[in-house]
Amino acid sequence: MGIQLKNIPSKPRIPQELQLKNIPDKPRTPLELQLKNTQDHGTQEILMQIYDKSINIKEGLMRLRQDLKRKKVEKLVYQDFVLPEPNFVSRTDKQIFYSIKDNIETKAHQTNLTGFVTHIPRAACCREGVRKYWEGYWCEFTFLPQKNRKRDKKVLHKRRSNKEGRDENATVMCPLLVAYGWSFQHFMDTLMPKLIQVYNYIIPADVKIILYEPPHEHRIILEIFQRLGFSISQVVFFNDQKLSADGILDTCVSPKRHPDTWQVMRSMLRIPERVFDGKVKVILLTRSHSRGIKRNILNQEDVLRFLLQRYGTNSVTLFRGGYNLSEALNLFSGAHVVLGSHGGALYNINFCPKGTHVVEIMPATPLFFSNRTGGTKNMFWQQASFLDHIFWRIYEKPEDKQFNMRISMDKLEKLFNKIDAHLKEEY
Repeated sequence: MGIQLKNIPSKPRIPQELQLKNIPDKPRTPLELQLKNTQDHGTQEILMQIYDKSINIKEGLMRLRQDLKRKKVEKLVYQDFVLPEPNFVSRTDKQIFYSIKDNIETKAHQTNLTGFVTHIPRAACCREGVRKYWEGYWCEFTFLPQKNRKRDKKVLHKRRSNKEGRDENATVMCPLLVAYGWSFQHFMDTLMPKLIQVYNYIIPADVKIILYEPPHEHRIILEIFQRLGFSISQVVFFNDQKLSADGILDTCVSPKRHPDTWQVMRSMLRIPERVFDGKVKVILLTRSHSRGIKRNILNQEDVLRFLLQRYGTNSVTLFRGGYNLSEALNLFSGAHVVLGSHGGALYNINFCPKGTHVVEIMPATPLFFSNRTGGTKNMFWQQASFLDHIFWRIYEKPEDKQFNMRISMDKLEKLFNKIDAHLKEEY
């Protein structure tokens, strides 16, 4: 084999706690929840499964309504995991990687990971005394008892009673208000794990999902919601008002990033399998349009020329962003290699099939690392590993305060020699 793939699992690892069985071509609206009692002070562990047999939506709403008559917590226990080591082109890059303390901590064995889905009856959601953000969960909301419902904005329609006096509609909301959750990047790595954790509760019932409204350039978020099986009518945009409902589902407490969550997300997004037609497809990500810290590839034209000469015009794409979900899936689901400097465009690797080579160019300077937490600078290493991609880390010395870099062409050639050798054996 041309290169050694370090601890890349041959099959996706879907845990019992988040296991989805018999996933249909499109997500089914009716879902069945099974709750298994635990010894943790009445807390319950959720076993989430999708069944072929449909259930009656009205029965699902009635069961949800009964659950919300009192506060109840369900606990999810996530499996321990260890990240595989990135692939490196040079010994120097590997030495730089292990000289950074946060990299070693990120690679360490992750244990005792849990999540909670909490039912809170008759409460309101607002931003008064924002909670949990400082605890590492990135949530920007708090709960208040409903003392004066007339002044609150009701999220859902009023309940209607049938002839037997039972409620037909459960008035429930699920706030997914995370820091910068209006952007595609933070939706994928911060909001999505919380959404997957509570998915089986909010997809079958008439539950309203509370979000920050995304700007036009991030409307792909709403397309992702629809692909997951939600209706846009379920979404309520939060504008700093106090929202009240007969029940709230809180999914704030969840692991930041976990392989199980990303494997489930891939299944639910229905990422197409790559079909090899004899051509290696490469996507070069550009940050020339970035409004913040640039991290541009200064010799981008040389890199693009190298790729075009190696693979041909029809096999290389210079990605500038601005794609809708359908266009992004069509492009990235056929990629063999995605190459780019550390930045938001790399979140599109979530649309790539497993086995994609993901190459991240990182500034080799202590200043860059000191301004970012370990979870932030290592998120693409984590996500690529969770999705069974083959991750490469390349370090280059920045040439200015904007961390713009110049890729060594010798290093680039060595990189693609190894990638081509692996692809040759794979196909």
